[in-house]
Amino acid sequence: MAQVCIADVEMLEQLQGGLARVCEHQAQEAAHVMQRLQAFHEQALGEVHASAGFLEQARQQETVAEHAQTQACRGLADQQSRLAEAANALYACQACQPVDDGCSGGCGAQEQEQAEAEWACADAAQELARAEQGLADAVVQSISMQARLEQSRQVLALHERAAEAVGHELGVRLASCLELLEQVRVRVGHAVRALDQYLAMSPGAAQLRDWLRWTPTAGQPVTPDQLAQRMNLSPQAQRAFMQYLAKRDPDVQRLLTRYRAEHGCCASAMEVHKLQLKVRRHLSGLYAEKVVEYALRPIARVVRTQQRTDLDGGRHTRTDLVFSELTVPVILGRGQGMGAPAGGSIAVEVKCGKAAYLRAQREHMQFQAGGHQQASASMTVCSRDIRHLPADQQRALRQSLRESGSPLIGMLPYKQEIDDLCWSSVCAPQAQEGVDDD
Repeated sequence: MAQVCIADVEMLEQLQGGLARVCEHQAQEAAHVMQRLQAFHEQALGEVHASAGFLEQARQQETVAEHAQTQACRGLADQQSRLAEAANALYACQACQPVDDGCSGGCGAQEQEQAEAEWACADAAQELARAEQGLADAVVQSISMQARLEQSRQVLALHERAAEAVGHELGVRLASCLELLEQVRVRVGHAVRALDQYLAMSPGAAQLRDWLRWTPTAGQPVTPDQLAQRMNLSPQAQRAFMQYLAKRDPDVQRLLTRYRAEHGCCASAMEVHKLQLKVRRHLSGLYAEKVVEYALRPIARVVRTQQRTDLDGGRHTRTDLVFSELTVPVILGRGQGMGAPAGGSIAVEVKCGKAAYLRAQREHMQFQAGGHQQASASMTVCSRDIRHLPADQQRALRQSLRESGSPLIGMLPYKQEIDDLCWSSVCAPQAQEGVDDD
């Protein structure tokens, strides 16, 4: 049977979702850019129209100035003719007057006319000078408005070419993104169909997928039975989960990579035994934490790991998991402090060990419970090995943790099961997620 990887399909689905968001964002940005370009185009076009209007006004003013200059020229010519006539009349008058005893004749009227003609001629000359200056100013204004119109047309042309190039580039990029998205959709479709066929014949892998996709019922509290079911994976599903973590969880990836490299370098049975002890101590503990983390992820919007809490006396502790902003109420058990409301939080300590280890960790677990006080509720989740303790010791251990505010709940698989799973994962890195051994 072909091996199918839930993690790879999940990564493809996430890639598809991320790429779809990228395409949507790109389309929105392209629309925004085109809107801005359109606004600038309208502004540039408005400038062209305004400049054309200003040029038309300037030309009209130039026409008026030309007419005024022509009129002033005519006026000056008329006054100059009048002055010439007045001078001739005065000369004729003076020539006809007899000279006796130094007395001049009666040419006062002609003299007055000449003086007035001189004054009128001077005024006409000034008027012509003003008309010529007005015409010169009008010509300069027309030239300026013509230049402004040409510049605005150049800006509009440059913008239109740039807008066309930008629109083309944005279209090409968006089309490329959509094409890639379609390719990913096709691949996801093929992968999902292949996975569905595989899951139909692989109960462990099917259980894992359902487990990963579980969501609590809105408005209804999560009960202790549901919590126990969330942490009770079959051996086949646990193997699938380990391989899933090997591909999807950076913490597990790093540890597995390190131990697999060390395993390849073991030269004796003693070195193998030492490595087994490290795997049981570190990888088994990490795997147990991941079971709890992934089991409870669907009930919280925020998940924090190894959250530090400073205690009195300069001491501190780190809480394995804190689930905050719960989406539904959670009931951990009976009694006060055994539940958290929607919107609240749950602090969780994880202990993976055999019965003797759990009993020996009693005081340390009580100390760690001091870091849970800020949460709405808390619990210490341990492996089912607690059931191997004598009844009186088990009751005493549970009672001490309840009194410390973090009740002990044995929901995880037995320590030996976890150890075997982790060691087989180190020794068989080629194993594929979801492959059933039975």
